[in-house]
Amino acid sequence: DLDAEPVGGAEANPASGGANVAAPPARDPTPTSGAAGAPTATAGPATATPLPPTPEPLSTVIPEVIEALPAGEIVLREDSVNRRIAERLVGRGPIEDASMHFVPDELQVDLVILGTTNQIRAGLAIAGGRVVVRDAVLTGPMALVVSVEDLIAPIEDQVNESLDVTGRNLLAVRVEPGQVVVTIE
Repeated sequence: DLDAEPVGGAEANPASGGANVAAPPARDPTPTSGAAGAPTATAGPATATPLPPTPEPLSTVIPEVIEALPAGEIVLREDSVNRRIAERLVGRGPIEDASMHFVPDELQVDLVILGTTNQIRAGLAIAGGRVVVRDAVLTGPMALVVSVEDLIAPIEDQVNESLDVTGRNLLAVRVEPGQVVVTIE
């Protein structure tokens, strides 16, 4: 008798005259790539894969991280501030050179403007949740044409941007050689 039971995955296939022929492999329902790397379609209902959550913009994450920092001190180093000054100010407009120095209890800003050397000397304090310049004095030829008050806002902005303590309560500031130390709560 030539009719036999299927063996090892073979089934009777009427298209082949009833001979035992191996069944085609079952199709994997997951998408695969074709020869050119393009996805190929598969039979069956499509299932949507959930998208990962959209990350929050850094503008909302950074303040939350800063607020979560423990109370303590933040140190602003002179070289860090001078790099930022060089990137933003030097060579633009009349400013040929600018540098900031931290000496005990005093901030010194050296400015070369239109070939003249000028210096601002000032202390720092905390007011309105920001580091502010106090008792500023401008020396050099610029003192004859510019008020020191006109130069204070950019200095304060630079120090506060460098500290980046948005959302924190600033308790104290002190100027030490080569650094400014801000105590935060």
